[in-house]
Amino acid sequence: MDIESKLNKKQAEAVKKIEGPVMVFAGAGTGKTRTLTYRVAYMVKQGIDPKNILAITFTNKATNEMRKRLNELIPGEHKYLTISTFHSLCARILRKTIQVLGYDNHFDIVDDEDQLKYITEAIKRSDTDKRRYTPRHMRTVINNCKCFLKRPEYAQEIVVYDEYEEIMKEYNSLDFEDLLLKVYEIFNTQPDILERYRDKFKYILVDEFQDTNTVQYKIVKLLAEKSKNIFVVGDDDQSIYAFRGSNYENIELFLKDFPDTTQIVLEENYRSTQTILDGSNNIIKNNTKRKGKELFSAIPGDNSNVIINQLVDDRAEVDYVVRTIKKLHSEGLAYKEIAILYRSSAVSRSFELGLVQNDIPYKIYGGVSYLRRKEVKDIIGYLKLIINQNDIANFKRIVNVPSRGIGAKTIDKVLDSKKEMKLSLFATIEAIKDKLGKKYNTLSTFAKNIMELNTLLDDTPLDEYMDILLERTNYMSAFDDDENKKDRKENVEEFRSILYGLENNGEIAKRREKLIEAFDEAILSDDKLQNQKQSLDGVTLSTVHSVKGLEFNTVFIVAFENGIFPNHNYYDDMDMEEERRIVYVACTRAKRKLYMTCAKKRMLYGHYNRNSQSMFMLEFVGKRERTPKDFDTEDFDISQLTSEQVIFDQETNAKDMEFEEGKNIEFNVGDTIYHEMYGEGIVVSLDKTNYGLIGTICFTDRGKIKQFDLNHKSIKKVKK
Repeated sequence: MDIESKLNKKQAEAVKKIEGPVMVFAGAGTGKTRTLTYRVAYMVKQGIDPKNILAITFTNKATNEMRKRLNELIPGEHKYLTISTFHSLCARILRKTIQVLGYDNHFDIVDDEDQLKYITEAIKRSDTDKRRYTPRHMRTVINNCKCFLKRPEYAQEIVVYDEYEEIMKEYNSLDFEDLLLKVYEIFNTQPDILERYRDKFKYILVDEFQDTNTVQYKIVKLLAEKSKNIFVVGDDDQSIYAFRGSNYENIELFLKDFPDTTQIVLEENYRSTQTILDGSNNIIKNNTKRKGKELFSAIPGDNSNVIINQLVDDRAEVDYVVRTIKKLHSEGLAYKEIAILYRSSAVSRSFELGLVQNDIPYKIYGGVSYLRRKEVKDIIGYLKLIINQNDIANFKRIVNVPSRGIGAKTIDKVLDSKKEMKLSLFATIEAIKDKLGKKYNTLSTFAKNIMELNTLLDDTPLDEYMDILLERTNYMSAFDDDENKKDRKENVEEFRSILYGLENNGEIAKRREKLIEAFDEAILSDDKLQNQKQSLDGVTLSTVHSVKGLEFNTVFIVAFENGIFPNHNYYDDMDMEEERRIVYVACTRAKRKLYMTCAKKRMLYGHYNRNSQSMFMLEFVGKRERTPKDFDTEDFDISQLTSEQVIFDQETNAKDMEFEEGKNIEFNVGDTIYHEMYGEGIVVSLDKTNYGLIGTICFTDRGKIKQFDLNHKSIKKVKK
């Protein structure tokens, strides 16, 4: 097998070192998968029985990709290899061995929903306070304990945990973490079974080793202790899943447990330009707990590969990113080659709306569109019902959110009576008072709240109205028993930003009219419109965590500000190293172009915040004189930075236009104006009113005609 012509020197070294423990530190874009597959093929060509080779991956996608490549390299023989994820491997082992633990080998593997049912039963059987120890909380406790091989911390949690384990055994069921834990238990207590699998898997390969958790490492360690033929490949600089239980310290444990390990470092990057890599190296070298390596590329690049831009606010940032994407696309770059990456999904909403409003196709990778998240759809449902109190679909959606004890039978009774009696929804509730029994008081109170909220709508600023809506409906209590409570509450709070934008866009219209039009225009769009906008060939919107392993021609890292990226919760040394690894992963997704953007002020959760530029911008250009705390007290401007590596773009949301400045600007019919939300428009008529000078504007790109106060700050007159 001609290895030298297919691989670089370091890759070939990793492929040929078959015997003994080997650890490969594979930097981003250095051909890790290629090295791994060629090693397996080389081993088979050297006479190793493919039945004795075990290759462990982390995703089914990676498993399928490896099988596909090996089919091309060693057709036919690849069928006898064991290529599997950790969980699939363990499930197969348990089907043959779990009876030694008192289970039947026809066990069920339960999903998250069924696991919650069994935990709820355990809480009930153990007489535990369900309000204090909620099923979702206990699921988190149980899964974390199994992942880290420990017992719960508190006495009552231990009681529920043990009761849950008894129920699972009684029902001959295993949860996802049990698949790993039970194999580890068998290998520890049944030496004959362990020996059987050691004899079977004499050569073990593990991909993405930096993402292994405690149990996964202990399983492969037990399997490899006899032959010592274990090959692990990973990158400590890309270990970003600590919140899922991964333990990058397994790298240090491996070197301790296998002291004769051959260490090989892959540093030649085949993805990015050297300019992008230089900045990425500058960032990650500030981490202390890592294997030293410096990525290099044969693609030199220049300073136009990296553009850093500070915008006046988050709207300007969105406008800049959207316009740049449109320009790149007009120059021939496919939308699918572009990604907008962020540290927190809370900032995704404004970029998603910017793409929708400009008819740019997009997809949310590894997550759910902001506008399609349940909590956001619930708030929209409330607003729609408040505006139209005969909206049956949204009545059904939110009448029992949060729980009010109103079930499907009661809802059907109301709707059937409405149809029969030809009354409005709320009139029907009053008309069938006797039929509703105890449910009447609940429904009557609900209807009263909706009607009062309708009355308040026109006289209350929309962002303030949000507070009243949440208080009257007690909506936030819907998340009391939700393990994603923090994220859901943040999404609801971020909805204030949408309402704030509608309230303060300068348009002369009633608030309910603004909301109705917003629904129609996809600012608060329905599923149907969202499905039309989303496309597999569109721009990728994603958190950094979700795109690890992917690459794009052009990457935008947005909201690159202290408090957001790095997250304000992670200012101690160890957590900051994790944040730095996340930035490193983000930067190394880019092949040819990397944009970093930030805003001087940002609307988040309905409030303006002033965040300083991310400390990682300084590190990228090789400067590290400041810390996040320094930034928090200084009005620092990126124009103070100097570097030959990057371009500092001071462009704002002004497009390529020049605006008239000063007070008392005169407007005439035919003037061109620019609006922060709707873009470029033409003044088609003027009217002096008590509000001031009202202009009717035709936005040609959007096919809309709207009225605005021309003195509003969102309106700028374009110089002729």
